[in-house]
Amino acid sequence: MKKIFNTLLVLACGIFIISRSSMAQQHEYAPDIRFNACMDRANRITVRMVECENNAYDMWNDHLNRYYSELMSMLNPQQRLLLKNQDIAWLRYVKARMNFDTNVLATGGIMDQINFADKQRHLIRRRRTIYLMNAINTIKQNSGN
Repeated sequence: MKKIFNTLLVLACGIFIISRSSMAQQHEYAPDIRFNACMDRANRITVRMVECENNAYDMWNDHLNRYYSELMSMLNPQQRLLLKNQDIAWLRYVKARMNFDTNVLATGGIMDQINFADKQRHLIRRRRTIYLMNAINTIKQNSGN
């Protein structure tokens, strides 16, 4: 059990270091590139902007699910349980965050749709996906692949 804990501690440190360096590099990912192009074509028309947000959310969600599955396939049963518990906590955070934003920060204006879609896409789905990508890269580096 101590060996598993030590392995996970090293993994967590590695993920932190990689995620910090990844933030500094400000990668451009395919969903972001497509989103920016879509927003350029939207011409500040709210309905089109919301559509761009929704499409980007779907793309990030697809990436999230793919990387989550890939990471799960790389882990042993105890590690999978830890990731699953982390994911449950993350989903609770997402629900609480959106509940707060919707009930406290919302003004009822039309721009709320865009602002909340942006939070769902960028702050939540995008960050979680990049976290999972970094975890996969860390495991591959540590295993010599």
